This record gives sequence, C-alpha cells and structure tokens, in this order.
Amino acid sequence: MADPAVVGLCFVKSYYKSLNTAPQDLHLYFAKSATYTYGWEGAERDDGTACTTAKGREEIKETLKTLQIGLVKVLSVISSQESVGGGIVVMVTGEWTPDQSQNVSRRFMETFFLEPKGTNGFCIRNDIFYILQESLPKSSQGMLRFFLISF
Repeated sequence: MADPAVVGLCFVKSYYKSLNTAPQDLHLYFAKSATYTYGWEGAERDDGTACTTAKGREEIKETLKTLQIGLVKVLSVISSQESVGGGIVVMVTGEWTPDQSQNVSRRFMETFFLEPKGTNGFCIRNDIFYILQESLPKSSQGMLRFFLISF
C-alpha cells in the first residue's frame, strides 16, 4: 500500500495547481461514478440545502463550469488516512478567494476519498468542498502561522 501521507500530498499539489491554472480540466481527476459537493457555509437555500451536488464525471464537468471556483491561495492543513479498499481519505483546509482582484480571502475545507485506479494511481471518488463563513481581512492574512503550500 502506498503511504497515504505521500499520496495525499502529491495529489493535493497537483489538484490545486490545476484548480488555479486549468479549472476546465478538474473533472479529469474524478472517477466516472464520482460524487462532488460544493457549498457555502450558512448559505441555505429555500429547500434547506446549502450545497450543489453532482454525480458522474460529465455532470461534475458541467457543474464546475457554473460554479465560482475561484483561486486557492494557501493550503494550511493536509491530512491523509488509509481507508477501505486501499483508498485514501484526504482532508484539506486553506484560503480561497473568488479571484485575484478580491482583497478578502475565505477559509475553506475540502475532503476527498481517493480510490485506487489500476495499480499505479488514484482518482477522486468523493469530494466535498465548503467555503466557510469566516473571512480573513487582507491585513491579517500574513498572520497565519503554519502553511504547507502557498500559491
């Protein structure tokens, strides 16, 4: 079994680089039968939901086109664990902004379940991405103490 910490870190670097530079290709990280959830904490709709969920790579591709993907600026925590069937659960927190011109960042949390893809790789089976209510004023962004990766 591959080391979950190594796989998680390699995956996260690649995924968030793509999110920032080629978001139109993010769907390629997903398994054909994957599920993706995107939401804003505290943004409940009339039906009581606060998120958008897409199932299957093609629906995920179309959903990603309609969402405000934004940019990930900093990843502050990356934690990975081995899971069922040789899969790996990866949890990430960091800073997100709607675009480079925005002077406010928001914290986000994202959790992935990576399933083995053949003998040499992994793909996303489940992805839950939430933008948190807490915002970080630009003047305080440099005060966060621990960063693994800055973009």
